[in-house]
Formats: sequence, structure tokens, C-alpha cells
Amino acid sequence: MVQIAVPSVTLLFLAAITAASPAPLASSRNTVAVGDWSWESWVETIIADPDSALSVDEALEAAAKSVVADGGQRANKDFVLDGSLEKRQEQFLVCNDSKPSAWAPDAVTCINYLAGLNANCGTVTATAMCTAGNAQIVGSGSGAGEVSTHCNNVARTAGHIMDRCWRSDNTVQGGMPAYEQGAMWVHVSAPLI
Repeated sequence: MVQIAVPSVTLLFLAAITAASPAPLASSRNTVAVGDWSWESWVETIIADPDSALSVDEALEAAAKSVVADGGQRANKDFVLDGSLEKRQEQFLVCNDSKPSAWAPDAVTCINYLAGLNANCGTVTATAMCTAGNAQIVGSGSGAGEVSTHCNNVARTAGHIMDRCWRSDNTVQGGMPAYEQGAMWVHVSAPLI
């Protein structure tokens, strides 16, 4: 019969738990809690402090680890929406309509670019706000006149689309009204224009 002292059993248990638990992503700038990953939150860090925000590659790694930590599900699928504008916008979110899908890493490159711009993004009918590889972020209006919002809002909206519409084959496609400018729609898809 094998006898193991209680402290040894405790150490073995802790070692097993530690090995099975996903480690946080260690970046040169900070540490990300893997289970809390959100593309929209990543955009907010770029806007607030670009020097401490994760790079595109680090963000993709954190997102991938988040999916693994959540058993293959998107860990960020349930958001609490507290403002009436966000609730109204959420009901208009459309994933996977008839547009071709974007490659998610390319879409993340565009989101990073738009979040870093200190400018307005405007459109009358449809304007490519960013194209990178097999991804394009398009702003569209009704054609009745120019509509614009800060490019940060376009990036926030695209980040929210990533949170809700990113698929397991690493593609994304969706659209919704832009934050702070409901007359502009933001679409993430493969390049169309």
C-alpha cells in the first residue's frame, strides 16, 4: 500500500491545477487576464494609451488563448449593455449576411489602425475606412448627405462586431450602427470596394 503524506497530496493537487489552468498572456507591456478578453476592450486600451496597448499579434494571441480557456467557446459572448444607445445598436447587429467574410487577423489590423487615428471618418454612401489583406472596414450612410464620427468610434464598433461575429475558422463578417452615430453603419467583411 502506498502512503502519501497530506502535504504531498496537496502539492500534487496544486501542481495539477496549475498545469491545467491557462496562464495569462505575458506581454512586454502588461499582463492580460485571458478569460476577460474582448476586442472592444482592446480598442479602448489603444485609444487610452497606445504605448501600453497590446500589439496586433499580442491581441490575436490573447484572443486565441481566451477561446481555449473557455473550452472552444467565445469567452466574451455575454456583455451587459447599460446604455439605451448600445441596446438599440445591439438589436441591429447583423453577423454573416451576404457579404464575403474577412480574415480576422487582417480585420484586427484595420481596427488597430482606426483606433490609432486622431481623425473623423466620414461617408455619404459607402467608404472603405481601412483595407488590409483580406479585410475591409466600410462606413456606409444613406446617401442623403455626409455622416461622420470619430475613427475611434468606427474602431469600437468593429471591435464589437469582432466580439460577436468572429467565427471558429478565424473569419469575421458583420455590421451594425456606429457608436455615437446611428446614421452610419460599420461593416467588417472581405474587401468589396
